[in-house]
Amino acid sequence: MKMMLIAALMITFPAIVVIGYGLMSNSYSIWPALASLAAGSFPFILGGIWLYFNHKQGRDHGIDEH
Repeated sequence: MKMMLIAALMITFPAIVVIGYGLMSNSYSIWPALASLAAGSFPFILGGIWLYFNHKQGRDHGIDEH
């Protein structure tokens, strides 16, 4: 649960920062902000998915003993 919260923060915090910056710098164009956001958050999304499935698999096999 804590890991999912951290992953969610890692994805949403850059999103807020990048979109806010994009809106402040030029309010008519959000596409560059969205593009850089997608590029920046891509590893975090992949990492989150990997963590989720890794944890789920470990729990299913009963080796969740850390």
